[in-house]
Parts: sequence; structure tokens; C-alpha cells
Amino acid sequence: MSGTIHKDGIPERIGSGARDVCDWLQFTALGQLFCLAVFFYGLFALIILTEPGRKIAEYLIELVVMIGCNLFGAPYPY
Repeated sequence: MSGTIHKDGIPERIGSGARDVCDWLQFTALGQLFCLAVFFYGLFALIILTEPGRKIAEYLIELVVMIGCNLFGAPYPY
């Protein structure tokens, strides 16, 4: 990938390293897994480290518990 020949036959050197990284991230399974991990790590950090994120997470957990209790006939714990 590095030193790719462009259409006019001139080697493409400027920015080819960044292009190699982008190609690796986009076209390999490991690169896609890395992007997915970074995305979910960032999402988790936003949920845990911000007050609105914590409120949303608390609401979703309470909603799941309420639905589960209604589904299985258990008493609602809150």
C-alpha cells in the first residue's frame, strides 16, 4: 500500500501512510473490531461520566426491570 502508483505513474507518497491506516481500519476485520471497540468505549464513558448519561442509564435499567417484573409476574422492587 505504501508508495502506491497513481494513475499518471507518479508514486504517491504524501499522505499514503494515513491512507494505509484508513484502509486497514476500513477493510480488515481487526480494524473494524478496533473501531467498534473505540466507539463503544467512548459511548460507555459518556454514559458513566456525564450526569445526563447516568440519568438515561438509570431510566433504561428501571424500564427493563419494570418490563421484566410485568412479564414474569414478580413484584416491582421500587
